[in-house]
Amino acid sequence: MKEIVLNVFTSVMMVLVVSALYTGITYLKKYVDETVSRLKNDERLKNNAFAQSSFYFIESFIAGLTKTAVAAMEQTKASELRERVAQGLASKEDLKALAIEVRDGVKAQITPLMKDELDKYILNLDSYIDERIEASVLELKRNGVK
Repeated sequence: MKEIVLNVFTSVMMVLVVSALYTGITYLKKYVDETVSRLKNDERLKNNAFAQSSFYFIESFIAGLTKTAVAAMEQTKASELRERVAQGLASKEDLKALAIEVRDGVKAQITPLMKDELDKYILNLDSYIDERIEASVLELKRNGVK
């Protein structure tokens, strides 16, 4: 008789433990599902992803504008001006003025909405564009354009 009571007690305890585990797992699954659902619907994360893609688009747009403007300036004025500077007929300030002209041309193509988005990530737009100009000039020189 003692063995039967012990077997029944053990079986009941096993059922209770399994039920408790099942209930705990069910609540944990519900919590995880709700958290994931909240994160999926969180507007801040959606806006963050949108902001990042917007910034990368604008950054690529500026890179393309800068590259095109530098290439055009190289074809029209820059190479001749460098030769004149080398001969002493012009000053390096004229080259700096040419870079500022390119920067102003690039900035003129940036819409106010783009500028607002860039202001969130870039502290000094002029410096950023100047660096893009330098990189484009360097790339043109490496590719054999003088």
